[in-house]
Amino acid sequence: MSGQSWPEVQNVLHAITPICTSHDDDGVDLYFLNHKSSNSDTVKTGKAASGYYSIRSAETVTNIFTTVSPRGGTPTGQRLHSILRPYLQLLERNKDGIDSVKPINIIVITDGAPSDDVESTVISAAKKLDTLDAPMHQVDSILKVVLGSVVRRLDRRPTSGENR
Repeated sequence: MSGQSWPEVQNVLHAITPICTSHDDDGVDLYFLNHKSSNSDTVKTGKAASGYYSIRSAETVTNIFTTVSPRGGTPTGQRLHSILRPYLQLLERNKDGIDSVKPINIIVITDGAPSDDVESTVISAAKKLDTLDAPMHQVDSILKVVLGSVVRRLDRRPTSGENR
């Protein structure tokens, strides 16, 4: 992610952080695909290591972005797996009281297509939720926001049943 995309991502996060925190007193957690913070492993809380946790202000997002530079590919599936794994382990440890575990919302913002397999990661997580007999709201949503040329490519794709 380079050029104009990086500031666009920062602006999006700057804009949505206050909205997200108005619905979640714990704040938001922020993970980058190719940068890992020095924050320690928080598996006991169901959070992946090396993220930025409990962000409650847009200014904090700005401060984080001043320390991180975009680089590398787009290992979306790998990073998503590292985020989902401790959460699914938390659900498994609490399967008798699974409804008491706070649901997770994941928003992926990227300027390119994944360089790895995202679909298998999501399917694997869904199967684990089925095995645990977890309510559908446990992984409330995995929403992917794609910036740049990928959006233009997706906009040109025919919808199912549509011929070109």
